[in-house]
Amino acid sequence: MAKTLTLTAVAAGIMLAFSAVAAENKPLQAAPAYTAEQTKGVVIWNDENTSVGLLGSVRLYAKTDSKNTQSHNIQNNDTRFGVAIRHNLDAYGNYAAGYFETGMHGFDSATSDQGNDLYTRQAYVGVGNSDMGVVTFGKQYAPTDWGLGIDTTYAWGGKSKHDKSGMSTDIVNSSAVYYYNDNNLTFGVMGQGNDTVDGIEFANYGDGGPNLQDAYRDGAATVHGGAVAALQYRWDNGFSVSGALGWNNYSVDGGNSSVCTAVSANTCIPMTISTGPAYDGQTYSSGLNLKYTTDIGGMAWYNGAQVTYYVNEVDDVLAASGSSHTDDSESVMGLEYNSQLKLTPEWSIYADFSWLQGGGAMDGQYFQSTVLGTDYWIGSHAVTYIEYSYQKSWGHVDESFNIDDHLAAVGLRVYL
Repeated sequence: MAKTLTLTAVAAGIMLAFSAVAAENKPLQAAPAYTAEQTKGVVIWNDENTSVGLLGSVRLYAKTDSKNTQSHNIQNNDTRFGVAIRHNLDAYGNYAAGYFETGMHGFDSATSDQGNDLYTRQAYVGVGNSDMGVVTFGKQYAPTDWGLGIDTTYAWGGKSKHDKSGMSTDIVNSSAVYYYNDNNLTFGVMGQGNDTVDGIEFANYGDGGPNLQDAYRDGAATVHGGAVAALQYRWDNGFSVSGALGWNNYSVDGGNSSVCTAVSANTCIPMTISTGPAYDGQTYSSGLNLKYTTDIGGMAWYNGAQVTYYVNEVDDVLAASGSSHTDDSESVMGLEYNSQLKLTPEWSIYADFSWLQGGGAMDGQYFQSTVLGTDYWIGSHAVTYIEYSYQKSWGHVDESFNIDDHLAAVGLRVYL
């Protein structure tokens, strides 16, 4: 079951939300925003009105690279398990539903410093109608999760899609989401309340390695409200078009932090430094993509193209950057193309190409990524993959950010 070909399957089941109806033994859809490869699961209880399912996956991968910008070990990239419940309220298609999902650290040395702990990835409840859609409340994915995604990669691709909680484009702690779906149209809208985040991370598109350089000081922040809308339309000939718009208002905290400055191999001096004054800002997110799936000699061939545009505006450029001569906004435009060919029902090859360009206070910065990979499904509940990527960033004032790197990854995902 190919990753990219799953959004159509999701769209077909979105209005059902937690999709197994009480009388049918099907894998549950944990949330409308999920892709089908994320929602494989098993129904553990079914009666006339109630359905309960377990969902989840163990995700392991190992990576290496030519410039030693990555952790070279086996890593747990967000293993998760969840419980979904749906209860039919009446004979008119009204139902109540809930979902709780926990993530797991400590499967590998990369997360051992986090205490081998468990954490809540998603937790929400909702009510819906089979014809009118579903409303959910709690910690959950923003509609941009399915509205702005085209890539089929596992480790290195998808750079044009910005998944950051600080920008309200990833999992949001406090939100209300409404979804509507029919055979051709899917629509989702989200309203967000106050939310504490580790950082806005506007220019952060990955961990380590080549990256863009944020023009403003980042830090712990509070999102004071946000909104996202996404829409997809599907034609019967294999074409689909998707788009999303998002906005939020935030405040980056000011204050002090403690550091220990090394004076010898075994000695450091504790110091308190200012992290800078507080400032406010707003982010704007937008994107559009086209997808097409066809058949070539019995092989499914998927292609997707996407353009994204993100803007971050600050109210006090001196507080945010330390310079009154810096622009009061920064932007990133992204272009991405992805293609996947299924050679057999189990085996596919894929490629992803991304190009990012900074604007405003990030003007002159560039990033490019090329990914080549192959995956193989072992039965219907496990997939293994190998990926190679070449990434390069340039145009930074700080030369340490001008990096080109060859990367490789091998991984395994096992689903319930």
